[in-house]
Amino acid sequence: MNFTKRTQQSEKIKIFMSFTNASEKAARESLEAFDWNVQSAVDGYFGGSIPSDNMNSHNSNPINYQYLSDVFEEYKDSDEDAILVEGTEKYCNDLEVDPTDVVMLVVAWHLNSERMCEFKRKDFIEGWATLGCDSLEKMKGVIPKLRAELDDENKFREIYQFTFKFSRSENQKSLPLDIAVPLWQLLFEGRYKHLDVWLQFVQENHGKAISKDTWNLFLDFVKSFPSDFSGHDMEGAWPVLIDEFVEYAQQH
Repeated sequence: MNFTKRTQQSEKIKIFMSFTNASEKAARESLEAFDWNVQSAVDGYFGGSIPSDNMNSHNSNPINYQYLSDVFEEYKDSDEDAILVEGTEKYCNDLEVDPTDVVMLVVAWHLNSERMCEFKRKDFIEGWATLGCDSLEKMKGVIPKLRAELDDENKFREIYQFTFKFSRSENQKSLPLDIAVPLWQLLFEGRYKHLDVWLQFVQENHGKAISKDTWNLFLDFVKSFPSDFSGHDMEGAWPVLIDEFVEYAQQH
């Protein structure tokens, strides 16, 4: 292999790695599989074809990973290969979305974010590519569709369950009450008639961190009794906390 070709391949490996955050070995193998075509190799690395039920299934325009990488670079931290708190605030501002808007939970879900205000390169690029967005304008344009996903019962459940894991501190099994309360408010505002009573109840009577079971069972309870508590059996399988809430709500 001559020097020029070796140099070109080395540059393509670097470009591939910057797009995907893959190892050098994975980059070389992917590029070799696609005859050193960077665009095709990146497409292949991120899964190639998009599933038919995906929002991008009707978008025939190929994703420009260079553009998408440029968006990531605009907001990434100077010391880590990730978008962190300051970058997230700037990113939300440019998306014209308040960082506390519930739609950012949907965005974080799609981008497979592991914790608040953190987007890793591979997840950011892969997530937005799957959504068919390779520019800030396209990302802004898809926000209404992402917001509408909260009205899909199955997707809401997935986003709700994701939120618990996403919002915990590292190595923490439960969610502090002072974090759970605003998240419940964010997710259920306008969606649950007794939300204010529930939040008042857990703050006055529970006062503890929220376990995963409590978090998930509350959604099940809301789905079972969306407007009133008729049919709720105090001797049933609901946890004591839910039974106590029903008694509390009926007195308020």
